[in-house]
Amino acid sequence: MISANSVHATLNGSCALVKVEGNASIIEVGSAQKIVTTGAGSIVRYASGQPRVLNKGGGGVITQGGSATP
Repeated sequence: MISANSVHATLNGSCALVKVEGNASIIEVGSAQKIVTTGAGSIVRYASGQPRVLNKGGGGVITQGGSATP
């Protein structure tokens, strides 16, 4: 879980769950089974896989891409 505002974090490798709480962060993920966001304006990019996505925040983006290593 990442609980912060305005951070840039990279999570290399595979994660079962990535949960992002907070606002205006950029998170790079290698791969994940599930990605959950709360808060507003965060961007989460995953390098590979097809995670289940739950975007509870306003204006957040979850998309494939980024620089993390799967």
